[in-house]
Amino acid sequence: MPEFNKVSALRDLKTLSDAAIGFPTLVKAEATAIVRDLSKLEADPGLLTALQQRLFIEKGLELVDGPECPLCDTAWETEQKLRDYLKAKLVKSTEAQKIQQQLLQNGSTVAQAIIRVMNLIAPAQKLALAEGDAGLARLLAEWGADLEELRSKLANVDGLTGLKDRLSGAWIATPTTFHDGLRGLTTKIQAKPDQSATIDAQTFLNTAQVRLDDYREARRKSEAAEIALATAKAAYNAYCTVMDDELNALYDNVQEDFSTYYRAVNENDE
Repeated sequence: MPEFNKVSALRDLKTLSDAAIGFPTLVKAEATAIVRDLSKLEADPGLLTALQQRLFIEKGLELVDGPECPLCDTAWETEQKLRDYLKAKLVKSTEAQKIQQQLLQNGSTVAQAIIRVMNLIAPAQKLALAEGDAGLARLLAEWGADLEELRSKLANVDGLTGLKDRLSGAWIATPTTFHDGLRGLTTKIQAKPDQSATIDAQTFLNTAQVRLDDYREARRKSEAAEIALATAKAAYNAYCTVMDDELNALYDNVQEDFSTYYRAVNENDE
């Protein structure tokens, strides 16, 4: 740790203390939206299934030519009822796709908020450790680790599905003894003697360098999270493209077989 700077230390602790007032409502709208969308998926598990079947159904709708389903060979009462059924499935898959996009977008916003909180916790943790307050230093380290684990789960739908209960309440999970510990550390530092202007300037620059390094590390993590999200989207789009190609080939074969059978059945008429 760099040389102690009283002014900088008190500024860091005050910044964390002031920010903590707003922790209970931090990105509350986004967290609530995630819970709402997760509830929709729980209430209707068929939504995700519909999302996976979307391309298959779209192609099937194009091939409808009569009351017999081109996907499963089931005979319907009328062609219109079959079309209505497939269109209803398409509507559901569109809704599922929208929910997926909203979950990832809101999850990214919550993750960014977590990174900001962790950047506030880190300087306080270092100060607590330097001042011999092992209890507060351990509490802040454990809190930071918990927030980092939470952040890692916000990047995909599978991770988000297990966070409904936490995001429904005080998801940031501020430790119960945090405020008292922070006040105690602040009082301890305030009691330290003031520094000379020269020492103050030197230690301020050293501390600024540490803050810059911390900022760069946080930015690296943020950029890595964005890259991971973009990679996941690219993989999903590639999957859709490949699936589309496979379905096109399948439907071409089905259509060719159907035409062959049709000609064979109606050979006498022709």
